[in-house]
Amino acid sequence: MKMIMEELIVRKSIISKNKKSVVITFSNNSIYEFPMDVTLKYSLQSGRKLTSQMLEEIIAEKRIYDAMMFAWKKANSSSKTKKEIIKLLRKELYTQEEVDYVIDALEEKHIIDDNRFADNATQFLKNHKLYSKAKIKMYLKNKGIDELIIEDVLSQNFTEEDDFTISRALYQKYKLRISRKSLEKRTPYFINVLQRNGFSFSFARKFILEVLNKEIYQFDSENNE
Repeated sequence: MKMIMEELIVRKSIISKNKKSVVITFSNNSIYEFPMDVTLKYSLQSGRKLTSQMLEEIIAEKRIYDAMMFAWKKANSSSKTKKEIIKLLRKELYTQEEVDYVIDALEEKHIIDDNRFADNATQFLKNHKLYSKAKIKMYLKNKGIDELIIEDVLSQNFTEEDDFTISRALYQKYKLRISRKSLEKRTPYFINVLQRNGFSFSFARKFILEVLNKEIYQFDSENNE
């Protein structure tokens, strides 16, 4: 027994003010707003006849289009990782199939690019925020970046000397504040600074003992000369 499908007729079509979509009214009084591309593809002008099954297919294509535009806007408004875009799409109640389709399409066009995100973030956090390699690694993991991408990007952006270089830059940044502390508070204060930026307590003490041991206490002698 063949299933009887309802035949629908486009009763009215109204182009939106921005001319990017069309509001379609069907003979069963259902109303949908379709993107202009979808409207033209299926010739949804007044009098157009189509089955309820075809309408379902058009609606499915509209959902993909809407999901794609939503993800594209989010990815371009501020840099986003794959994990973040997936989370945003799921929050909008798109199905797993729809999410997978959109993610694949955006990755193919490099609109979503976790390698690029990881590299840009690493350079910014290292050079401007003066974060340690360990803190940047944790940041990227929390963003959902794949472990292999993280290891590759960090290996390209860090050398063995960088921990000391970054710590020295932090010292120069906080040098004036350190000088205003009493003698007994200078070392604990700067250790805390280093730890906030992702360095371990053991490294922080090693850095101060080996590199800054004399310098961190010389302010008073300089001022007394």
